[in-house]
Amino acid sequence: MIKFGTSGFRGIIAENFTKENIQKIAYAVAESIKTTEAVPIGFDNRFMGRVFAEWFAEVLTAYGKKVKFFTKAVPSPLIAFETKNAEFGFMITASHNPYFYNGIKAFQRGGRELTSQQNENLEKIANRVKQKKIKTLSLAEAQQKGLLEFSDDIKPYCDSVISQLNVRRIQTAGLVGVFDAMNGSSVECTKYIAKNLGIVLQFLRANVDTNFGFSLPAPYEKNLANLSTLVKKNKSNFAFAFDGYGDRASFVDENGKFYDCNYISAVVYDYMMSKEPCEFVKNCAMTSLIDKIAEVNNREVFLANVGFKTPLSKC
Repeated sequence: MIKFGTSGFRGIIAENFTKENIQKIAYAVAESIKTTEAVPIGFDNRFMGRVFAEWFAEVLTAYGKKVKFFTKAVPSPLIAFETKNAEFGFMITASHNPYFYNGIKAFQRGGRELTSQQNENLEKIANRVKQKKIKTLSLAEAQQKGLLEFSDDIKPYCDSVISQLNVRRIQTAGLVGVFDAMNGSSVECTKYIAKNLGIVLQFLRANVDTNFGFSLPAPYEKNLANLSTLVKKNKSNFAFAFDGYGDRASFVDENGKFYDCNYISAVVYDYMMSKEPCEFVKNCAMTSLIDKIAEVNNREVFLANVGFKTPLSKC
């Protein structure tokens, strides 16, 4: 039985995250697509990530759907960015779950996650179809037919991040930092952004390890014990870490003090308010610091359901 949870479908590899279920979900997506726009598909460094992504693409293209396939591991927000102007986008990842999990993270137009209704529709179609009836098309043939575009272009996404920053101020600051990639898929994007900002970074755990050192690929303080020590030892300006698929972050300041995702999100909200007044959206797991920042700026806070699904409600 295929059941979508927070942010898509996740499961234990070879138990319920199988070729059969991947193909069934891809078939459900193909049945649901109404436009001719290419579907961006990405994967992280988890075990067999690219193979799973290929199985997904083979089904979509067999039903005449166009696919933009990222050939190297990318962070999840890159696929959300690519889905700003597409009907759907998909990331093969299990977020910060243990190494023996994998999953399919789904986005809809605007880079948003799917609604409960969209999840239910995909589940219904996926659980109804028999695998032996699902068509597939080799990627080589799909490319020949103009249904498949291979890409390794991270520049548009990275440039969009840079555009939100005070580039001149950062470039002239002469910053030196430490980045713990946690064996995740954010290495290339981080290198590109750091180079364009003039930041010198020391990289830790930047190699591909599908087992993540047999630890949880999440930027919790207990998993990053050496960052504070390194910052003080090397007299760095800061250190930071991303999780295995690049959408959670933690930060260490020049004194070795640790700041988790909630504190960082509050700082980002405060920064964005300085650029352009806007309303606040958060989910139930996020810090009350955001409510305080909104109150000071006379803005409303809207609470999203777990998984960032609609509808929203006022806090």
